[in-house]
Amino acid sequence: MRTDTLVEKLKGWKENIEKEVGEKVFTLRQEVSGLEKWKDGIWGSISYDLLVPIMRRNELHYEISTKTTGFFIKRDVLAVLDKKRRANRIADLMSRILFLSPGKILKASLPDEFLRKLHEEDPEATSVVFFDQVDLPNVNKLSLYGSALSSSSAYQEGLKHGKIYYVVFRERKHGFVLGITRDCVITAFSKISDRDLVDYIFNEIFPFIIRSS
Repeated sequence: MRTDTLVEKLKGWKENIEKEVGEKVFTLRQEVSGLEKWKDGIWGSISYDLLVPIMRRNELHYEISTKTTGFFIKRDVLAVLDKKRRANRIADLMSRILFLSPGKILKASLPDEFLRKLHEEDPEATSVVFFDQVDLPNVNKLSLYGSALSSSSAYQEGLKHGKIYYVVFRERKHGFVLGITRDCVITAFSKISDRDLVDYIFNEIFPFIIRSS
């Protein structure tokens, strides 16, 4: 979707949802704001209201809490800066705004070789490796931490019985520590601005994302 088309669809979008709880009706707002063109894409934020249950003098009450999440869209990739569950919610909402239907925005994924290359190119920079799809009885995941990663035999044993799902490593160019899963959930363990993180994602990870058919 063209950048101008994205702006046209997102600019000024807002929605009010009436939610009845007991005898009260709450108006919950969802809204896109802060749109700007950046790095050949669109940067913005989306806010949404949630009902939060609160016990007050042994009685249950509800208050409206507003959450705000940043996002960046470039070409056909959406990056949402929030925890996984909330990011999935935002992705469904963005699908409805942009394509008038939920489920049009799909989860991204990375090839197995990408995470393997992250570790093998600089093993000393890796602090955690998780394996999934393990073929050992009663074992769902295997993990290697710290000094265990320096053991090539332990690492090769992990590769023999599973696939790399998650890697925590120190990025060589900038020195920040990141965790990356095969389904493109990225966690920053170092202090880094949202824009620097997004810039890294689109420069270093974007080219390897597997496109859904």
